[in-house]
Amino acid sequence: MLGKFHDRLREQATGFAKRNDQKPEDAKTRIQKRIFIRTKDKNVVNLKFNPIQSIYWEERTNRDIILKPRQLGFSTLILSEFFDDTINNPNTTTVIIAHDSESTKKLFNAVQFMYNNLPEAKKMQLNNGKTKPKYGNRKEFYFEALNSRITVGTAGSTDFGRGDTIHNLHCSEVAFWPDPETLMTGLLQAVPRDGRIVLETTANGVGNYFYRTYQEAKQGVVDWQPKFYRWFDHPDYQLSLEGEEFKPTKAEQRIIELYGLTLEQVKWRRWKISEMPEKDGMSKEEHFLQEYPEDDQSCFLSSGRPVFNLKDLKDMIEVAKQKPYTTHYIDYVDNMNHSIVEQDEGELWIWKEPAPNERYLIACDVSEGKSTGDFSAAHVFEWSSGEQVAELHGHWDPDIFGKKLAVLGWHYNTAMIGPERNNHGHSVLNTLINQVAYDNLYYHVDYDSKTGEEKKEPGWPTTPKTRPIMMSELRTIMREGLMTLNSTRLLGECFTFIVNDKGKEEAQGGCHDDLVMAFAIGIQLRKYMPAPKYVLNSFITGFSMNGGEN
Repeated sequence: MLGKFHDRLREQATGFAKRNDQKPEDAKTRIQKRIFIRTKDKNVVNLKFNPIQSIYWEERTNRDIILKPRQLGFSTLILSEFFDDTINNPNTTTVIIAHDSESTKKLFNAVQFMYNNLPEAKKMQLNNGKTKPKYGNRKEFYFEALNSRITVGTAGSTDFGRGDTIHNLHCSEVAFWPDPETLMTGLLQAVPRDGRIVLETTANGVGNYFYRTYQEAKQGVVDWQPKFYRWFDHPDYQLSLEGEEFKPTKAEQRIIELYGLTLEQVKWRRWKISEMPEKDGMSKEEHFLQEYPEDDQSCFLSSGRPVFNLKDLKDMIEVAKQKPYTTHYIDYVDNMNHSIVEQDEGELWIWKEPAPNERYLIACDVSEGKSTGDFSAAHVFEWSSGEQVAELHGHWDPDIFGKKLAVLGWHYNTAMIGPERNNHGHSVLNTLINQVAYDNLYYHVDYDSKTGEEKKEPGWPTTPKTRPIMMSELRTIMREGLMTLNSTRLLGECFTFIVNDKGKEEAQGGCHDDLVMAFAIGIQLRKYMPAPKYVLNSFITGFSMNGGEN
């Protein structure tokens, strides 16, 4: 009798499935119809996508890394998608990992709530005629009929995921995990190529695993798709003016002009900032920008003293984002066979092609090669205006970098090339001089105070004598806006260029300053670059370039 009873339950569950199969629904429709959540005001409602959730749904890929403001519903959305996939497909393993035990409990309670609000027939379908699933442990649902499971765990167990195949992996608040490098090593090996992985978090300083991975994703050097969402993209983040005359401050007016905010949004921003703590050396506004980012750089607050004004950098980045550029690959075979080929996500970014009568300089910072984590970097600047017109950035052995520089120099009217000659810069110079025979290099002049002799050597020397001058003039150029920077990569490095405890300007731990140092070298090269003959002649004779008296 009991066996027949179970058979009838299975038939009912099968009938339920068949009725639903008659009208196939896409996952988004199914989720919004059958997934229930508990709202902030304690109501139970169907999950309805908010505008940002809808945007992400259309943009999502198999490898997403998300930088977000607080409380936009990303955890709920991803949890719902993975839960829906688990209960509708056999042999599916879903793993959710939170940053602490309290968050783990909340996420598991959310999964439990979604399950409890499923139709009874669907529950029986999942569990061979039973309404309750088998539990592998108290943080897991195992659906016996499908051989599918969903597990919620806490970051900190370094063996999590080892030996398993994970089809859906949701890593919540990764920036706050205690040892993400170790844990992610095992987890990433467990997810097949066609599996889904989502890393999502608010910012938590610079130099950590999430910061590095997100920056590398933006540069296209790792297989992640970076996603960034701003607080003012959410329609709920505004307060009614209720007839009051709301007057923005000068700083708020700049934000309005920068992002096109309404007064209602600015009122909410001001209110939220007032609620923020003032601790850990951070102001209320800095805490706000970390929790509710307005751009994907200034929310990463460094632990050191920034060299540059962060608000000015923020404005410069917004301007740079509007500058169109093309990406290219530099190919060198020999001096007669070389080319610059347009390529998606290429190593060379070009904002302006060379003008016929313009003079250019190329400033370079050289890494130790592919085996290190550092990049080799080069900027192309117009001599007359100081505008950055191209940028080369990547991992190469020094001799390869030297050949790419030669091709770039020839392209820009045989530009003057000035690599930093410290360490592996000598190898780049050897390539340019002896292998490529590039004939327009920067030669640095040193004077021997004892003998009075002049000594000229190729390349720029960064020494205890030259570095303070470089850093001082770098600060001045940035503060006064005397040169035009078009690269968001370069400006991004400027955010994490700090004064350390010993008073030295360098990259925050875990970050890079290759582009910044190449820029600092470029300032010096432009200063010392010989003026063209017509400029010298006009200066000497007392006449301007257009023939009139000075």
